[in-house]
Amino acid sequence: MHGTKLMHQFRALSDQDLDALKKYLALNAHHQVRVLFEYMLKHRNGPSSRFDKKQVFEKLFPKEKNTYNDTRLRNIMARLGQQIEAFLIQQELAEDEGIKRQLLIRAYEKRNDYFLFQTEISTRLRKLENEEERGIAYFRECATLHHHLFFHPDTKGIFKPGKDQYLQLVRSFESWFALGLLSYQSDFLVREMVRNEKNPFQFIESVINKIDQVHDVKDNPVAAVLIQICRLPASGLLFEDIQTVYESYQHASPHLGSFERNVISKALIAKINILLFATGDNRLFNMVFNLYKDGLQAGLYIEQGNMNVQVFTNIAITGATVGDFEWTEAFILENEPKIDEKERKNTILLAQAYLNYNQGKKATAKDAGIFFQKAKIDLVSIQHGQPDYELRVRSLQLRIAYEYSLLIEKDNQPLKDISRNFRQYLHNQDNKLAESRVQAYQDFIHYTLKLAQLHAINVKNPAEKLEKTVIAMRLKSSQMMMRHWLIEKAEELKKLLR
Repeated sequence: MHGTKLMHQFRALSDQDLDALKKYLALNAHHQVRVLFEYMLKHRNGPSSRFDKKQVFEKLFPKEKNTYNDTRLRNIMARLGQQIEAFLIQQELAEDEGIKRQLLIRAYEKRNDYFLFQTEISTRLRKLENEEERGIAYFRECATLHHHLFFHPDTKGIFKPGKDQYLQLVRSFESWFALGLLSYQSDFLVREMVRNEKNPFQFIESVINKIDQVHDVKDNPVAAVLIQICRLPASGLLFEDIQTVYESYQHASPHLGSFERNVISKALIAKINILLFATGDNRLFNMVFNLYKDGLQAGLYIEQGNMNVQVFTNIAITGATVGDFEWTEAFILENEPKIDEKERKNTILLAQAYLNYNQGKKATAKDAGIFFQKAKIDLVSIQHGQPDYELRVRSLQLRIAYEYSLLIEKDNQPLKDISRNFRQYLHNQDNKLAESRVQAYQDFIHYTLKLAQLHAINVKNPAEKLEKTVIAMRLKSSQMMMRHWLIEKAEELKKLLR
């Protein structure tokens, strides 16, 4: 049974799905289909040998175990697969009122009951009009409903399609089409990480420039924020550019469908991160934090009861960085079970390390050491190997060595040791890091050590040297890692030297 469609279907179901499916099969399935399901349910976490076809056949037909019949087994497997499909369709119908109405409208149309057909469409359109959402799903459904009504052969008399009905159909379709293209373009810019904004599909590129002339799009807050994202420059971003789009996003928020919210949120976070690397503006952290919280509230980051490790880590680090420690601690505790079990330990340790580190930054010199020590223990406990873990662990170790070992303990040896090991890791060919990424971290190490040297008592003209260092950092590539932290430490040092 390995690799069969049925096994893929079964593996895709959550514990909650399986409980509901069991009840569904009790009412709708033949005895042998239920036996096969119970067998798969019982052994789903067992050895793969449990799903050998002959062994499964013996369970289904214990009196015929010596006469294995592959065709007979595959027929039962196919019937269980069909029941799973029917169950999943029923689940989706229960959650999507629009699909149910579309099917009902089609049923009335097939049965030539124009009164029920037209009444159902009109009722659904009135309900949609009263909803706040004005995203792709809204306009797609409106366009479909107007299309059914407009082209029905019995639409006549007082319902005869005239100019108003035609305009409603065309405007709904235009908005659906326009929002779709804007969303695809926004997602393209994020996925491809393009340096210029030219989409290789010339049709999309030419239409994007004219979309804001579409009647219903001009006044649609969802379209407005998507247009702004598509027009953000690929480089040379300013805080004011991001702030304008962020404010438009907040204005459009009540009207966003889940698809548009996800696309806009990802695009905004990607653009904000570009500007963060370049400027280190702390106001941007608060924007990202609010976007993440909005996404959590909208359920964007949970799929089949699980949360992506990268998303979890980004949210936890952002929450800790902005200083909302109570929220971050609650977030880690609540979402820990949603992390894949294989990666859970490392992921939680890393999140806790960033939480302790940032708490140490905010604490008094007396208490800071307690938090920094906790962060160090967390980091040492992480099983290294994957570059994403290695880079985050080593970069945080370097910052702790600077802020705790050097500034509080007055010991510069840990900083030297960690810097040397970090550089050795970056030069190791086995990690397969891109050259630009290696250089970004090399710059981070280099300027951390430069700032550390200026803390020495015997340094001549430290203020002048610091100013040159800050200028050099600002002139460096915008991809230099931890620029915001380096600028923050330089400002702190500047105050000490006054």
